[in-house]
Amino acid sequence: MDAEVNLDLSEIARVCERFGVASLRVTGAALTDSEVPPTSSLTFLVEFAPEAQRDFGIFFTLGDELQRIVGRPVELFDRRTLRSPDSSPPGGGTRVVYPV
Repeated sequence: MDAEVNLDLSEIARVCERFGVASLRVTGAALTDSEVPPTSSLTFLVEFAPEAQRDFGIFFTLGDELQRIVGRPVELFDRRTLRSPDSSPPGGGTRVVYPV
C-alpha cells in the first residue's frame, strides 16, 4: 500500500495531535488492492481523545488536512458513529496509522 498511496506518517501524526485524535486507521481498498487508482478515495476511521473538542468544523477540517497530506479524496468516519464500536466501514480490515 505505501508504494501506491502517500501516507506521510509524521505529518499525519502532527495533524492528529493538533486535533486531539486518539487513533486513526486506514481501511478499505487501500489495504486490499495492490494498485489503488490515484482518483480513489482513502477511508479513515478516527477516534478522538475523550478531552478533545468535537464538532462538525473540527471533523471536516481534519478530513481536509488528511486529504491535503495524502493528495486524494478522503472519507472520514468517526468510530463512535458506527453501529458496533469494534466494526469498520465496509471494505475489510484496518491498519493503524496513528499512533504508530
